[in-house]
Amino acid sequence: MDYFDHLDVARHGFLTIDQLLGPITHITGLDETGAREFITTLDSNEDGHIDKQEFITMWSVMFE
Repeated sequence: MDYFDHLDVARHGFLTIDQLLGPITHITGLDETGAREFITTLDSNEDGHIDKQEFITMWSVMFE
C-alpha cells in the first residue's frame, strides 16, 4: 500500500486539503496557510481535492 492509499481511508480516490495539512506541514515545515497554498497550487483540475496523479506530482515536487 502506498502513502496515498494510507491517507485515503474513505477510499474515495482523492484526498481533501484537510487530510493533507498534517502530513504536509510536518514534512515541509510550512505553516497551515503555506501548506494550504502549496496543496491548492497542485490541484491541477481545481476541484478542491487531490487525486492520486496530483498527489504523485505533489510528492515529486516535495522530494526533488
